[in-house]
Formats: sequence, structure tokens, C-alpha cells
Amino acid sequence: MVSGTVDGITKAMVLILDTMCSEVELKEDEVKLKVRLVVPNSSCGAIIGKGGATIKSFVTASHADILVLQMDTRIVGLHDRLVTITGTFGPQLKAIELILNKLSQDDQYPPNLSSPFSYAAQNTNESTC
Repeated sequence: MVSGTVDGITKAMVLILDTMCSEVELKEDEVKLKVRLVVPNSSCGAIIGKGGATIKSFVTASHADILVLQMDTRIVGLHDRLVTITGTFGPQLKAIELILNKLSQDDQYPPNLSSPFSYAAQNTNESTC
């Protein structure tokens, strides 16, 4: 888990994504990876937006695919939802920045943003990266 300020999380994600891309043998602009963010369920509405408008604008602005795991497909032991971002390095980073900035504006999210936490979740529905 990564926690901290929006700027700190963004810098950490640059390092993480760069490492992930360098471990794959394809050219960086061809590498499509999946990154999953753990987001409190109460904050997912801010990411999705009315009628999906916010998430659609994030997809358009970032050129990454963004999927918020539906409520009925939760992972055992995880009370929050997963947001999967698929794309190459630049689009993924842009999508993460858009999501973090949106979450930092959510009154229910900032306490969780900078406090470290861990999960002992068991993955029963899908494989993770």
C-alpha cells in the first residue's frame, strides 16, 4: 500500500510504474500494465460521477482504461473497492493523478489518504498484478 500526500503518492507511483515497465521486455510505449488502487467505497461515487461522467472524462483525458470494481464482486476481507487502471506508463500515471486529485477533494477521503493501513484480503475473484 502507498499512502501520503497526493504529490508523494504520485512520485511513488512514477517509481513503481517505471520499475514495472522496465521489467517487461517490450518497448515502454507498447507495455500495457494493470494497476489496482484500493479506494474507500464511500469515495467511489466521486470517481464515477453522475451517470459515469467523471470516470468517462478521466478515460478521455488520460487515454487509459479505468474500471471500478462493482459492489457485488468484492474481494473477501476487503471492505473497499478496487479501481483498475490499464494502459501504458504515461496514460496510467495521468489517470492516477486525476483520481488522486478527485479523491483529495472528497470530504470523506483525506483522512485515509495520508494514514498508512494494510489489508489481509484474500483474492477470490480475479488475479492481481
